[in-house]
Amino acid sequence: MTKPTDSNQATAAKLPSRRELAGLLGAGLGAAALSACAEPAVMATQSALSTAGSLQWCDTMADLKALAGSSYQTVMLAGYWANGDGGGGLFIWDPASTLADDGGTVIQPALATGAGRWLRLVANSTYNVKWFGAPGSGGVAVGASPSGAAADDAGVQLALTAIRQITYADAALKGSNNADGATLYFPHGMYRLTQTILLDRCIALKGDYQSGWASSAYLQWAPSTPAAHGIVVQGTGTLTPNRGDCSVIEGLWIIGGSASPSKIWTAEQLDDAITSPGSSMFGNQPACGVCIFANGVRVKDCYFANWDGDAIHVEGVTSDKNANDWHVQNVEITNCGRHGVFSAGNNSSGGLGEHILGTGSLGGYTVYDRSFLGNTYLACHSEGATHSYYSQEGVANCTFIGCYQEASDGPALLGSNTVVIGGVWGNGILGTPVLIASVPGSGTGVLRGVVKSPQAPPIRRYTPAVPYDVEGVDVSKDHTIIIDNSAPSGPFYHTMVVPLPTLAAGYEYTLKRIDSNTGYTTTIVCNAPGYKFEGVQNGSYLLDAGHTVTIQNDGTDWFVISKL
Repeated sequence: MTKPTDSNQATAAKLPSRRELAGLLGAGLGAAALSACAEPAVMATQSALSTAGSLQWCDTMADLKALAGSSYQTVMLAGYWANGDGGGGLFIWDPASTLADDGGTVIQPALATGAGRWLRLVANSTYNVKWFGAPGSGGVAVGASPSGAAADDAGVQLALTAIRQITYADAALKGSNNADGATLYFPHGMYRLTQTILLDRCIALKGDYQSGWASSAYLQWAPSTPAAHGIVVQGTGTLTPNRGDCSVIEGLWIIGGSASPSKIWTAEQLDDAITSPGSSMFGNQPACGVCIFANGVRVKDCYFANWDGDAIHVEGVTSDKNANDWHVQNVEITNCGRHGVFSAGNNSSGGLGEHILGTGSLGGYTVYDRSFLGNTYLACHSEGATHSYYSQEGVANCTFIGCYQEASDGPALLGSNTVVIGGVWGNGILGTPVLIASVPGSGTGVLRGVVKSPQAPPIRRYTPAVPYDVEGVDVSKDHTIIIDNSAPSGPFYHTMVVPLPTLAAGYEYTLKRIDSNTGYTTTIVCNAPGYKFEGVQNGSYLLDAGHTVTIQNDGTDWFVISKL
């Protein structure tokens, strides 16, 4: 523990001079203490500020913990691990305080067994992770800090715990969600992490940035098995604790631990959702950058890379765990194993995806949306993804406005309830969306109503006794095939062989089972060598009794467009 002198003034450059500090103590602290109408409990009291006496200096948090306080003594902390590392600040001694030591804003001296705490001067509800010992040094030891991810992990978790303890003057109105509205700030730095950041209150995570993706706050998760999700925003569906509704994630680089994520998925795996924290399945899926299980969450001005799963995963898990009204704005996503933005469930609708750039190799889609009531995507750009956009299921599907698809991407798969307004679709669209305004496109995909002339598909009724080969009919038109297995006379299975994609490129086949005979199966296949069904060589689709499926192909693969 030292005082700055002329010889070491350079190392204390981030601290105010004694004259400046005296002015701050004489005039500024009282004003700062009264500047916020909602003051955290760890704020030094006004009486403490008005009677602050002798000023002492501490180089590190270890020095402060070793310092026994006297009545309303004031200490300037130079840094957490080392002088000038960003973890310093002004502390006031409160001899009556019995608050729990939180590692950053409330400090209990090592020799204090009863009352008496050092309280950091906090003018509002913005907490800095460096106050709690997160050096943000890329894993390099700072002073006495451990190297690797240990210090950053511990500092972030301590800061979150401290934020959850904030109480406000209007606590009666906020109820048990007292921490709502607090901000956890990440200054310039590279933060090495292994643990998930759980937002179970309305908390804002904000990085040190000016605009766009030009952030200098990097959150870098290390590889682990099973890998940890990056940030999880958790809700419960009721106005009780553990609700992260309206949380904000802004101005951060959110980087996973997989430099070479697997990008090989079956159609079922591309469609999979993950379950809510607390279930036995949570954590067993590929790690995602941000998981949203709460309403009104905003992700803005962030950069994502190197996640095995989705960059942003939005899921309305159950009827009482909603993820509606989300907003993803101005994000870039690259090198992720599955999708850029994934939205699924009955309660993941009413969201807005704005200026989403999917680039640099995604194993799935830039946007994969199977929400119940649909979301809106504005001016998004898909470049370098295995696929571009997907919206096939639900009542309303989605609206795409002015979106862009590179010719090198796979074609978009959009259902009949999807609305497309303008944009450029370099490799086309598979499906029958509602097209409004000119929608230019080319490539192997098909733009219904633009490339193809409207026509009434023939309807064929089939009571199977032997395998039925669609290739035996006119393949130059769409087809609707009604299958009635109510009184089978042959074996309790049959196969429907669809035409070669090259013979029926762009055309749709709708197959409907009108019977309820669950013991009779219908398998749809494309057996020709070199061709695929749902991206799988010799793949197939099982049509159950009472169900309907519509399939379409792009000249190489058959795809499921809709299913009921």
